[in-house]
Amino acid sequence: MSGIKTSLPEILKDTFIKEIIHLKDIDSTNDYTHALALKGYPNGTVVISDKQTRGRGRHQNIWHSPEGNLYMSVLLRPQKMLHNTSSMLTAFTFLGAISCVKMIAELCSLKATLKWPNDIVYQDKKLGGILTETRFTGSDVLFVIIGIGLNINSKLETFPQEITDTATSLIHLLGQKINIEEVMKTLLLKMDYYYNKLISDGLNPILKEWMIHNSTIGRKVRIETVENSYEGVAEGLDDLGRLLIKKSDGTVSAISNGHLFFL
Repeated sequence: MSGIKTSLPEILKDTFIKEIIHLKDIDSTNDYTHALALKGYPNGTVVISDKQTRGRGRHQNIWHSPEGNLYMSVLLRPQKMLHNTSSMLTAFTFLGAISCVKMIAELCSLKATLKWPNDIVYQDKKLGGILTETRFTGSDVLFVIIGIGLNINSKLETFPQEITDTATSLIHLLGQKINIEEVMKTLLLKMDYYYNKLISDGLNPILKEWMIHNSTIGRKVRIETVENSYEGVAEGLDDLGRLLIKKSDGTVSAISNGHLFFL
């Protein structure tokens, strides 16, 4: 990722982004950003690393993180806006995911889609994921971290065997290497747009945008949560961003988190 500087690119000067910290390698950009947040770093601090030694996804799953891909975390300090922790996680997870899809469409002319709750996919193969973490003080939001991992320049033969059938990368889909600096700048521009939209208009426009770009609704799925397992047809989202599952008995469950499998 040579060429990415810690100084802010001119194109981002009018966005909420305040500083970009570029690291050669780190255990986890989310963990590093969390430490910066506790030190008082401001809204709009971005941490990007060439590789991660302990990259992680949801539920502490390992995120394969060799050099050549995008590993980025964005620190946000929104004013009091959503008091429900689940809604907060959904809002910023969807914000990051939508921004990724928009960036891929603009730079690569590919129609990536969104798999609930946090995956960016192309023809059901995973291109990337979002890991959102929040810290509250009472009902007030102290900070939010949106972590983004995208498979950019990793060739499929370098993927761990357990994900070779379920993951893909932009270099594989396009047949050419991608400029990660351009990916970063375009993605942050998209995030700036949707962040401002979320702050000004609330969650509803973000949910509508997610619906436009998703590949989950209308399909038969199974969702496994810590407490239960649900199977049925994904019918839509409720106003908190929970996935509505219509089961075979006709009842509908609203699920806020879990592992989703297409059936």
